[in-house]
Amino acid sequence: MNSRRFPRVVCLAACASVFFFSIPVAAQDGHETDPAASLAAVLTAACRGNETQFANYLTVDNASAFRALPSDQRTAVLRRLALSEHTGRPLLSSDDRNHTVLRCTTPGGTAEFRFGEAHLRENLAFIPVAVNNGESSQFGLVRENGGWRLLSLGLVLLDLPQLSKQWAASDLAAREDAAVSDLHSLNEAVQTYRRAFGRLPDSLAQLGPAPKDQVSLDQPIL
Repeated sequence: MNSRRFPRVVCLAACASVFFFSIPVAAQDGHETDPAASLAAVLTAACRGNETQFANYLTVDNASAFRALPSDQRTAVLRRLALSEHTGRPLLSSDDRNHTVLRCTTPGGTAEFRFGEAHLRENLAFIPVAVNNGESSQFGLVRENGGWRLLSLGLVLLDLPQLSKQWAASDLAAREDAAVSDLHSLNEAVQTYRRAFGRLPDSLAQLGPAPKDQVSLDQPIL
């Protein structure tokens, strides 16, 4: 190696070493000792759509319930927390008071979460978060199994088993509404046919539109 280049190489290596080791790296296994770091990991996982990492920061009951949710509902949980309809790229930084700032950038835009001062009460922690420089909310975390776990959003406890039941009931109600709407549409089609031809159709196929470029007495255009 050229002796003139050696000091420069050493300098570059040393500078790179300082750069990489100066960046705080989240454990991403749910064992952070700082509640703000855990909350940042929660929102980072939600932004990335990383279900495994996200579950690491849930209480035991909620983690089990989350993993049991259908795939679309797990995705919905992450997207609601990340305030985005798409997975994104998280960027962590800090403000002038050394409070965490997390930005989640997606094709649809960027959501920004600015953390306030954490308030500790024994095994509980509450962290105010300003979203998109607007409305503020408060995240609650509880210390469990050596790490901080997401406990509440605002004044609402995070209860994924109950949330799962509510979603299931909501899905059932939506399917029932769709079925009733289809029956109403079918009834209207039958009545339209009866008014046009003075009789009821012999089959559902007669209620459909006429073939292209054709007019059929048995297939009126509704």
